[in-house]
Amino acid sequence: MGPHLHTLLAELYRLTTRPPKPNEPIEVKPGLRIPRVAVEWSQAGREQAHAFLLRLPPFADPRGRSIVTLGRGAGDLAIEAARHGAARVTAIDMALYRMQLAEAKLEAETLPVRISRFRGELAPPGDEPVDLVLASQCFSGYWAEASNGRLESLVEEMSRPLRQGGLLAIEFRPPWKAPFGGAAGSRMPWAHLIFPESVIFDEFRRVRPDSTAHSFADIGINKVTVASFRRAMAASGLECLYLRTNVGDRRLAATIRVLANLPPLREYLTQNIYGVWRRG
Repeated sequence: MGPHLHTLLAELYRLTTRPPKPNEPIEVKPGLRIPRVAVEWSQAGREQAHAFLLRLPPFADPRGRSIVTLGRGAGDLAIEAARHGAARVTAIDMALYRMQLAEAKLEAETLPVRISRFRGELAPPGDEPVDLVLASQCFSGYWAEASNGRLESLVEEMSRPLRQGGLLAIEFRPPWKAPFGGAAGSRMPWAHLIFPESVIFDEFRRVRPDSTAHSFADIGINKVTVASFRRAMAASGLECLYLRTNVGDRRLAATIRVLANLPPLREYLTQNIYGVWRRG
């Protein structure tokens, strides 16, 4: 790409972007200061976890079950599962700040929840098998690249904590080709597919001088598509019991759901996937 074209595209892309939010540390309790973005993210954690549980079929109810929660907001999801009657819950979280906030929330109530930091294994050695794994947005983290087989091994790791007959419930949003699958701060649908990655991350670093990101992989976006997700689940050996896309209460979700049934539009209009699989 020539320098003049790069400059023009950069100026056009800049018009589509939102400025980053202020991220100064906030004291959430004596001795614990957390960046503002993580605090605001966590404030919506209970609502997001509650929505995930409500969007699962009745046979995946957490009541009375032993559970592992994984992915973005694993701590909040564990707390909400315990509030819904889970017998015991272990949350495995990659995000240190979100984990610390979940631990702070647990100080206010007595729940059967253990928070564990992700250290390269989704099933810690020696842990008892569980009835249910709840995996929220894991496919944009945990290095789930579809191109090198990591996606298939990630699914195997997710199901590893399960007892025989146990359930893996997944919330995957948004897939890579969804309108905002790039999650890089643009207000423009599909901007991550329209503009070159070099243009996107030149702007990303310009407004975030402390960032060294040069690619979507650097910010945890692994370009997992609907098709690659379905292939990985089909190859997993797990039995699919439930699968829904574009789940939501808004009227627009129903319209998008219909349009997404058209094969040429499926990848570009599927904004979320909810499913439950059983380990044989």
